[in-house]
Amino acid sequence: MLETPPGGADALGPVQWAQTAVLLSTGEDSLPRVERALALAPQLPEAHAWFAHVAQLRGDVEGVLAHSTRALERFTAANCADLTHQIGVRNDLEGLRIWALASLGRRDEARELWEVLITRGSGTAGALRAEFPWLGD
Repeated sequence: MLETPPGGADALGPVQWAQTAVLLSTGEDSLPRVERALALAPQLPEAHAWFAHVAQLRGDVEGVLAHSTRALERFTAANCADLTHQIGVRNDLEGLRIWALASLGRRDEARELWEVLITRGSGTAGALRAEFPWLGD
């Protein structure tokens, strides 16, 4: 478990907290990594940006989802007006999964789930298509 360094949490920046938590965590499950780092990160936006980057590099859909859902739980509409927030406000985890797959370039999987979402008449489907036009191809 990470401990606060001498000088308090501000002695390390949020990205360093996030990086340290990822490096010290073990196992394949992304959620504990994300939760640990976010609990320690004093400034969430930078830590979230780093986590999104790492999860995308790893092709880790669950990591992207964990990062995004934790961000949505902690940010307000005024602080997070991007697509993931719109999806989260609608409590649409399927939409968030599609966003994660599309962000990682996993087009076939994203398109398949998007087609199911659009048949339900979800408003999220339109927002996803606006960001990833190829979903409708």
